[in-house]
Amino acid sequence: MPLNAQSGGFVQFAKTADASNDKTWQKANIWGPVTTTVLGDTETILALRGQTQIQTKDEGIGRAYPLGCVNWVQGNATRIIGFDCVKISDTTYTVRASVYILKGEQPNPSRQEVDAETARKCPISLESVGQVNLMEKKGSTSMNWANYIRIVSLKSSHSTSSSDIAIALVIFSKDCTSIQIKVASLTVRDGTLISASDKKVFNEIGLCIAVKPFTGVGREPGILLVNFVPEDTSGKTAMVIHHIVLGEGSEWRKQEYRDTFDDTANVSWSILVGNILNLPNQSSQIIALGTAFPQYHLRLYDQNPITNNFNLLSTHTCTSSTKPPLIRHYLTALLPSYPPAKPGLDVLTISLHKNTTTSSYNLLFRTHRRTTSQRTAGASGFTSHDTCFDCTITDDLAPQYHSGAYSNLKWLRSSVRGRGGCPKPAMMEIFSWQGKLGARLFAPPFKAKYGEYRQVGIQLDLGQKSDGCEGVGILPWGDGEEWVDSNSWKFKVNGRDGKGSWGMSEEDSVKSIEGGWDVER
Repeated sequence: MPLNAQSGGFVQFAKTADASNDKTWQKANIWGPVTTTVLGDTETILALRGQTQIQTKDEGIGRAYPLGCVNWVQGNATRIIGFDCVKISDTTYTVRASVYILKGEQPNPSRQEVDAETARKCPISLESVGQVNLMEKKGSTSMNWANYIRIVSLKSSHSTSSSDIAIALVIFSKDCTSIQIKVASLTVRDGTLISASDKKVFNEIGLCIAVKPFTGVGREPGILLVNFVPEDTSGKTAMVIHHIVLGEGSEWRKQEYRDTFDDTANVSWSILVGNILNLPNQSSQIIALGTAFPQYHLRLYDQNPITNNFNLLSTHTCTSSTKPPLIRHYLTALLPSYPPAKPGLDVLTISLHKNTTTSSYNLLFRTHRRTTSQRTAGASGFTSHDTCFDCTITDDLAPQYHSGAYSNLKWLRSSVRGRGGCPKPAMMEIFSWQGKLGARLFAPPFKAKYGEYRQVGIQLDLGQKSDGCEGVGILPWGDGEEWVDSNSWKFKVNGRDGKGSWGMSEEDSVKSIEGGWDVER
């Protein structure tokens, strides 16, 4: 069954070893939708548009340990920035940024879908722009500290031209009592990569479940750090928001807000940031989504334009009608309400369930829909998301989940052709099946109810092995759709039994760094 997607192309990094020496190859595959005609029928498949190999050292001095990667889309240009920690002596490491740019002609730069002839004549490649060292770490013989580095892409600010890439490294101390933030502007000038940076240390932060970019009410660039702290033995929990406003030089400042509430046992909190209320000043709001299937708890916070403090604006608790027990979470994400005229962003959760009676597996897509009502000054009883929709789909691949023959790698936003040729929102899953890379597409059926999806296409074998793909970068390219914000479920160490979290945890300090570029950092 062809995918028939209009978008959803991605860059996928995989690691392959060279047995003849101590080198490894980071292979970058560039995928995109390609339209073909078979026996008179036109269909669209996900095809390999290009492939690039990048050599790295695997052992000893000079070895590159992967830290993460981000994509940077400005206009029609897509840049990929990979971050790794390079061992330069037995006790010294440097954090290095490697910048790549996608090269290749697209007849219509705003569309990924091309015909087979165009795909053949116009391959896409990943070309290196350069590398730059961002910081040095001395006095450590263990790489465990690298698991407490988070990478923040400051796409909405801190970049002064179309060639600038603004990122921040947030490094937590070993005991998680302080953080160091280093903001770097990577400028591509005359084919050369130039770095300018600034850094500052903040104390009394603690281990944070979320590290996010944040745009304040004054359009000031910033970084948001959120942690949850038990208040006492009464069962209350404090959600602590640390807002770091990024100014020039000594103009950085930290604001803190604490919200105490009755916590529910076994709730895992996912922090999502975006212009959820579709405010004209384009400022960000925060959703704390507590997942404790079958219950979900949603708390919405915004920033006061006068005091710059945060306010609890809305709360909502709902219960899923889905009966099969939870096997594992996959994703929480923000995406535009559909149709686009609706105000703001919906909240989506994706999870896997097993029916103990029939032994069948189901995917659950749960949509928390943005209400049509708008917040007004001084209003009480406002609810930002008051209607929820469950959509369950029989998952024919999941019976092989526990054996490892099937593994989910990534969820991406995509689109399909709707009525009149207009794009219709969809979701694409990238997975591993029997050692091969595969993809399947979920989209609303004709005359669908809100939040309703069906599997509309699948390619079990994309023609590439999935070996080395676990934990690597899978990132959208081009002017395609992306989640406004998202969190993927992270398992505990050596876990596949569903236990984990939506962000940083204490167990990160003992996790080994996997091969490839970890996109979930």
